[in-house]
Amino acid sequence: MKLVLVALVTVLCACTSYSVVEPLADGSYMLTASDVHSRSDVSENASERAEKFCARNGKGAQLIDVTYGTRFAGPQQATITFRCTTR
Repeated sequence: MKLVLVALVTVLCACTSYSVVEPLADGSYMLTASDVHSRSDVSENASERAEKFCARNGKGAQLIDVTYGTRFAGPQQATITFRCTTR
């Protein structure tokens, strides 16, 4: 019953959730976004979050890699690796 309730709330919310931006050893960053929408929507939302993260320092985000997955109960997940670069 709890699983059904959680799935229903997720669908009704239709909002994207994000992990914290994690710095990687090579100077790049990693970010994961989860949503009930399509892979391309989730990837686009993650990319927009990366752009906002880099813009805080007057830089733009350069996408390095995208991996996709599906979390339990169906939400799509996109993990992006990016680097902040001068514009």
